[in-house]
Amino acid sequence: MLELLTAAGLPPERVVLCNVDEYIDGPYLRELAAAGATLEWCFGNEAYYRDGYKDPTDAERLDAVEEFLADGFADRMVLGCSVWTKTQLRRWGGMGYDHLLRRIVPALRGRGVDQRLLDTLLVDGPRRLLDRP
Repeated sequence: MLELLTAAGLPPERVVLCNVDEYIDGPYLRELAAAGATLEWCFGNEAYYRDGYKDPTDAERLDAVEEFLADGFADRMVLGCSVWTKTQLRRWGGMGYDHLLRRIVPALRGRGVDQRLLDTLLVDGPRRLLDRP
């Protein structure tokens, strides 16, 4: 997909691939990030589907994010939080809008991710993507 977009003239650094954590294919995602695309990791959705398929857990997402940070891809990643149905709201038993800041950021800190990297993932990356100085 990235090849199609860049062939049409879109710079790869303007491409954001969202919910890359639905199926964590490390080599493929590293290839996309190395080519310049931004990977959006979306926390808070741990659904099970028919035929035994399930979303990765937040712990599995954290493991992958930690690996990508260790590989130097911080500037090619942003973090998000899944709230797109009412059952994902805290009132209805979901993780809620504050899940990313309430649980994921402290978990990353606990894994040794420093504030500079957190700012890259949560502030600098989104600012770059939104063209905000």
